[in-house]
Amino acid sequence: MRAKFQCQGVTELKNTTYAKKEDGSSDYSKPLPELAKYGEAVDLWAVHSNDPLDPNHMWSEATPSGHLNMVITNPGAFGHFEVGKKYFIDLIPAE
Repeated sequence: MRAKFQCQGVTELKNTTYAKKEDGSSDYSKPLPELAKYGEAVDLWAVHSNDPLDPNHMWSEATPSGHLNMVITNPGAFGHFEVGKKYFIDLIPAE
């Protein structure tokens, strides 16, 4: 089955970073001013249209509503989703 979703938001997730002690461990009493990015939250909603002449109308009949929220923590996958862009999501059973 294939669904069509549109990206409605991408939020950078950041953590406080800390100075290091001589042994290399974090010194939690000394937060640094910069925040470290550790992920992205991606918010996708099903594409829909009530207009029978709109090419997206067929998606509305198959998936009239849907919402997917993902947190991505793999730096290699950052930046792959763009707000306003539409994506196909294939749903295939996993064994």
